[in-house]
Amino acid sequence: VEPAFPTGGRKSLHQVQTETMSAKKKDMRSRMVAPVQSIGRCGKSTLLQLVFQYLTESKIETSLIDCDDQHTTLQKWYPQIALLPFKRHGDLARLFEYAGESPSELIDFPAQATSEILEAFRAFQIERLFTEKGIALTIPIFASNEPAAMVSAAKIHAATQVFADYILIENPAKFASNLFDESKLATTMFKDAPRIRIPALSSHTVETIQKKGVELRKSLTFADAVAVLPIAARMETQHWMARIFNQFNGLKELLTADPAAVQNDFRPVEDLKPSKDVDFFEL
Repeated sequence: VEPAFPTGGRKSLHQVQTETMSAKKKDMRSRMVAPVQSIGRCGKSTLLQLVFQYLTESKIETSLIDCDDQHTTLQKWYPQIALLPFKRHGDLARLFEYAGESPSELIDFPAQATSEILEAFRAFQIERLFTEKGIALTIPIFASNEPAAMVSAAKIHAATQVFADYILIENPAKFASNLFDESKLATTMFKDAPRIRIPALSSHTVETIQKKGVELRKSLTFADAVAVLPIAARMETQHWMARIFNQFNGLKELLTADPAAVQNDFRPVEDLKPSKDVDFFEL
């Protein structure tokens, strides 16, 4: 028996699948945030640290997993978290089996593994797998001028545009973004993606945090550092984090499956406005 369709005509298999996926997305139970772009020294692990701190302070249960066994940056900051080394697509089987247990799950992949990760997405039918488990995927895209990073971003879009959400990351202390912003990546592929801008910390504060870490023989998160920094570095770090967390508040639906549960008292930070020129003869 042929199924009945509206008078507009028979729906294609793609239309039926798309509508089914959209309906199931309403049953989302977990939001995975996973940078998968091939780019190094861009602040990828730092971004995840900041998202983790934001969600923790917002009373959202969050899982943190380090898949980069070469650098283990996240595990150095948080020794209690899981380390699931990623080399090839089969290594993600355990991750995908247990994914979806928390409202927010943050995954730190190796910096140069886009092709292998996308192959894993294909092998495990990640769109169907995540839909069945009630997981939504957010992929941060670093808006870097680096050619390899731009090519990697295009590959990610081609492979995941049907089911993933994106956040564009600007980090002027780490990379320039002018060429990215003039490319099809910004004007077409990711034109609707919201942006996060990571402001720069002064070199004095960065060096002070590093020195404190050496002194304490510990990899300090920014939250750890605030408790031990001298006053000037502490004030700057607190202000810097507040500026970033207020941006996170504007797109919390891309950071957790339960944005309504976010509870924090972050307030918009007003930067000092530059002083106006003063005409002596008008005084």
